[in-house]
Amino acid sequence: MLEIMKSRHQTFGVDINQSASISQCDVMHICFPFQSGKFVGQVVEYIHQYRPALTVINSTVAPGTTRSIAAESGTVVVNSPVRGKHARMQEEMLHYVKFVGALDARSGQRAVEHFEEVGMKTILLTSPEASEIAKLTETTYFGLMIAWAQEVERYCIKFGANYEEVVSFYDEMRHAQYRHLAPTISFGPFGGYRAVEQLEAEKSWSRWMAEIKC
Repeated sequence: MLEIMKSRHQTFGVDINQSASISQCDVMHICFPFQSGKFVGQVVEYIHQYRPALTVINSTVAPGTTRSIAAESGTVVVNSPVRGKHARMQEEMLHYVKFVGALDARSGQRAVEHFEEVGMKTILLTSPEASEIAKLTETTYFGLMIAWAQEVERYCIKFGANYEEVVSFYDEMRHAQYRHLAPTISFGPFGGYRAVEQLEAEKSWSRWMAEIKC
């Protein structure tokens, strides 16, 4: 995100062992991993330190996190999850649509314009919970499809069938009434930094869903 924003804006990077020598900024992007019980407080501290006019939560977070940060900080906060693989993150962030979940249309439009200034395609959603849930369920859905593809591959190995021939049977589903339910299936490992971040957010989400069911 920092490299993309450099193309149009003066930027400052902040990390655990690195602070920025500024006291105020126009837009602050949050891109560090979610930790339940800590994340909201950490972001609020950064908001008080750098006093941004707009804060964008790019991290994968539990539903309700963005709204909590906005309430505790009393500032403008939107949610816009990062999408893309680490190996080619900058390229993929410019390729995929940047979804923005905002508490109100005005702050959402401000974030949309900010992203579009650096060449990103955007879609504005009506709440931060929509984009928070979308990111969690998209990644989980992808993980389930990988697991299913691995299972199909095991069937193929056992019976000596060609995997590509088997999954070509699903192609019609991608072009007919089932296209929204039929992703491209490929097998491979599931893990890495994003998966760990995802699991931490999902733990909070699971507790949240359990409370709703009760």
